Formats: sequence, C-alpha cells, structure tokens
Amino acid sequence: MSEEMLTEREWRARDDLRKHWSAFCDADIVPGDFIDRMEEAGFAQLRPVTRDDLMSSYAEDRGILKGGMVWDLTPLGRSIIVTDEKSGDLR
Repeated sequence: MSEEMLTEREWRARDDLRKHWSAFCDADIVPGDFIDRMEEAGFAQLRPVTRDDLMSSYAEDRGILKGGMVWDLTPLGRSIIVTDEKSGDLR
C-alpha cells in the first residue's frame, strides 16, 4: 500500500479545508487567509454564478448575485471532502 507523503503545509491545508469549508459556505467566520490558502493549494476556485446557485433561498443573504462569482471546490478539494464523508470523519 502506497501512502501519499505530504509536507506539513499540505497537511495543514487539507486539515483546514476539512475544518472550515462548511462554515465558509455558510458565511460564518473562518480564518482570514482561509480561502487564499485553499486557492493556492488547488482546493478552491472562483467560478461564475449559475442558475442553480441563485435558486438557493440563502443566495442573496450570502451575496450570490446574477453575474457574480462564487467560490467552489476543485475536483481535488472535493475529493478531500468526499473521502472524509465516506469514512465518517467529518469535523
């Protein structure tokens, strides 16, 4: 079995993604540099707002507006979250 070797910085970024992504999506308080570090790590990216985004009853409260941009997980970021959901290790 081959385990992926991560630097401390990579490990911390993954841990922070697991800890704070849900709060970030709910517009709760997260560390000030959270999204910058997630983008740098390749876990999150900006994308245009879609019709589905606008259908959320909380869209306006979260500042999601037609013609705007929203943060979303990249495939790598999503894989980290999904792995935790499958193992039941969500925090």
